[in-house]
Amino acid sequence: MDAFVYASNSNFSFPSSSAFSGMLKPEDHVKRLNMFSIVCLSLSIIFWLRALYNTRIMSGGFDLGVISYAGSIFSSCYLYLKSKRGVEKFTGTPTLARTIVLATHLIVASNHTLGIYVAYNIYEVVYVKFAYYSLACTIFWLFAAICGWRFITNTMDIGVVQNDDTEMEGLYRFKDTTNTVNEELLMYGDQRGLSYPMR
Repeated sequence: MDAFVYASNSNFSFPSSSAFSGMLKPEDHVKRLNMFSIVCLSLSIIFWLRALYNTRIMSGGFDLGVISYAGSIFSSCYLYLKSKRGVEKFTGTPTLARTIVLATHLIVASNHTLGIYVAYNIYEVVYVKFAYYSLACTIFWLFAAICGWRFITNTMDIGVVQNDDTEMEGLYRFKDTTNTVNEELLMYGDQRGLSYPMR
């Protein structure tokens, strides 16, 4: 009880998700983006092949998953190729690309939402299993859309910061200046007959 009163009277607060995100290193953000792209790409290929199969066995029908999952495959390949080389060669993702990735995931989620409507309204018999399957896929791809947006946002400035640091070092010659100073101190010590502790 005393602990509860202390916690309620103090300024204690749980850290936000942005605080945890800030604790990660740039390479960690790139690795998370890479893993996310692999998961989405693998699932997209599997369900795209399934949509092709459904279209083939349908009599005059067409599975819209052929189109929606093709977009997800494209966006996942883009993220994978961009992040597979690691943080050293990573460049920030443009805002337009982030929006396109989000749109491809939302299109997949919308397609499965349409599946829920079809399961309950198109046929005389309600296809409950198909409705549950469509609901689960809708929730997953909505979650993927949110995670993808967040992962991309966390990596948008990584390449820019690295380039700025490199340009600053080249402009002001930080490394060259340090080496030059050490060499001049060594030469001065030799001329004076002094021992230089850093030698």
